[in-house]
Amino acid sequence: MRWLGLTATIFLLACGTDSSKGPAVADEICDNLEDDDGDGFADCADDDCAGTPACPEICGDASDNDGDGAVDCDDTDCDGFCPEVCDDGRDNDGDGSTDCDDIDCNGFCPEICDDGRDNDGDGRLDCADEDCWGEGCAEACGDDADNDGDGLLDCDDPDCDGVCDEACDDGRDNDGDGRVDCEDADCDGSSTCPETCGDLRDNDGDGRVDCEDFDCNDACDADRDGYDAAALGGEDCDDTNAAINPGEDEVCDGIDNNCNTLIDQDDPLLDLLSLLPWHEDADDDGFGHPDVIVEYACSLPGPGLSSDPRDCDDLDDAIFPGAPEVCDGIDNDCDALTDDEDDSLDVTTTRPWYADADADGFGDDAIAVEACAPPEGFVADGSDCDDTDPSFSLPELWVADTDGDGFGAGAPEGPSCEPPADGWVREVLGEDCGTEDPAIYPGAPELCGDRIDSDCDGEDALTWFRDSDGDGFGDPRDAIVDCDAAPDGYVSDSLDCDDSSALIYPDAEELCDRRDGNCDGALPPDERDLDGDGVTPCEGDPDDADPEVFRPPCETLDDFEDGVWPNDRWTLREPGGALSMDCFEGEWCLEDPGWNYQTRPEFGEPGNTISARVRPNTLEGRAYIGFDADIFGTKSFVLAANSGEVQFQDNPGYGSVVLETAPVELEPGTWYLVEVQYIGGDSMEGRVFEEDGVTLVALLRHTYDELTGGGAAVRAFGGNTLDAMGVCY
Repeated sequence: MRWLGLTATIFLLACGTDSSKGPAVADEICDNLEDDDGDGFADCADDDCAGTPACPEICGDASDNDGDGAVDCDDTDCDGFCPEVCDDGRDNDGDGSTDCDDIDCNGFCPEICDDGRDNDGDGRLDCADEDCWGEGCAEACGDDADNDGDGLLDCDDPDCDGVCDEACDDGRDNDGDGRVDCEDADCDGSSTCPETCGDLRDNDGDGRVDCEDFDCNDACDADRDGYDAAALGGEDCDDTNAAINPGEDEVCDGIDNNCNTLIDQDDPLLDLLSLLPWHEDADDDGFGHPDVIVEYACSLPGPGLSSDPRDCDDLDDAIFPGAPEVCDGIDNDCDALTDDEDDSLDVTTTRPWYADADADGFGDDAIAVEACAPPEGFVADGSDCDDTDPSFSLPELWVADTDGDGFGAGAPEGPSCEPPADGWVREVLGEDCGTEDPAIYPGAPELCGDRIDSDCDGEDALTWFRDSDGDGFGDPRDAIVDCDAAPDGYVSDSLDCDDSSALIYPDAEELCDRRDGNCDGALPPDERDLDGDGVTPCEGDPDDADPEVFRPPCETLDDFEDGVWPNDRWTLREPGGALSMDCFEGEWCLEDPGWNYQTRPEFGEPGNTISARVRPNTLEGRAYIGFDADIFGTKSFVLAANSGEVQFQDNPGYGSVVLETAPVELEPGTWYLVEVQYIGGDSMEGRVFEEDGVTLVALLRHTYDELTGGGAAVRAFGGNTLDAMGVCY
């Protein structure tokens, strides 16, 4: 090095001068190459020249040659000639690198993490040196160090994924094969991996693969039909349907039932019993004739056939199941219901029918129903002038009633349903012969001897009408004319429509006897048997629109002392009527007109009981329940509304001898329960119950001389009605 050459020169000069010869004779001149002062040193080698501008620093002479206070390598003038000093910020050795950038400082400097050198001399370079961890270094997998400072070492660090062995429970692709955890075959047999069904691997390491593994039972045979899914190596072509597998029969349904890839008739294993019958569809409406089968096949063999055999008319393409039901008297939709019977009726095909309350054949246009056929009490003509008066149906002529007696005279107007003005009446009612006197009109009372024809019949006399039943109303067909007082049994009123019954007269109460009780010309609605089942609503029919329902509810009378109804029954619906049937044991049989006998139960054991419901409809009506049944001598339990009592009587030849009575009031039109029980010996006991089935009305006991016949009889006449008892139906 240069500084070594300078030192040698200085050393040689010093050896050539003998300082002991005496003091110098002149000052040293520092740039003439002479030892001017004779001290053996020339120019800058002489200490006298130290610090002069002419002298550069001489590196290695331990002198501050240039006088800057820095000696040798401490002087920057020596940079490039000195060993590198690692902390002075200078390139001491002149290699272009300063301090720790200089390789000469390795082992003395802090580690620099990206220069490929072991700066701190610990034997580790850059990111291999823990001094660099967390300073932007990538994880070095396998050095047991957290190179990137994320707290994870080597294969625990996701940065090492792709170079490490697969860890089977961390959710990472550690070995970089594109499969994570148990998806990776490297994890097969791991305790963390369940069996994956269908991947052809033994994931759980139990020696069984896919469907061989019990863990795959649900996945392999999801429909539990005993066959594994084809997708998982089995034979089941549809593991969602237990009816589809290799063990099933092939049937006609458009499905490969037995998993042999052949369907329906393409499969020689087809169950022929599953072939569908194809019926002739002559009218081509999609529904076939039920009795004409043309061919058996899985699918439609050709035109004019149908697998649906429900066509009820295969010659009419407008008649088939689901067709519109219309008013034509035909079952259009093949549901066995026609027109109004069918809930699916097309109501646009119906017509209006009008209520005919007075049964005159003309209806009220304000009360109409839409139907195919007229309901009971409805008619096609809705032009009735007054639907409460059967005599006023069509428009009529009107005359003026000037005296307000309800009858008119004079020039008529009309015809119309409404009077032309107040005070006009229908001409048909009769012509008033006294238009100024309201006491003179057709049918008015006559006053004998007043020389006035009060009733407009052309005579001055009184007309009297026979009142046979004593109800105050006479028979219009039985009349006499007399100016004297009314003869016995005659009255002036002629409006009685049934002079044989005191219960029938104008404005009388209706008694549910199927007769016009109030003489208004019509039966009350509850006395009409609209469904023709033989029972009217007031007689107990709970549904008079249904002929199959005609009995009263079972709970009417069902709670008597013994709690049991007898199984035996009878029905006499017409007063005095009788059942017409042959006589068999245990049935009611006709022995004599008006009487019915029962051969069982015999009145031979104590406790035998018979019962009947009785409804008095007239005061004179009577009902008998007879025992020891001999038509020529019967002990009878008698109910009669007009007697004011209920009694036993001897009845030889229908005679009546009162044996014992109990006071009771029987109301016409009300049902009573009669029950008679054989007590024992020659005794029987009778009871009467009101409609509530609980109240005891009468208790009768009767002992007679000898019980000879056994059995019982029942008779009703004069308006009393007996009804069936003992069975709910």
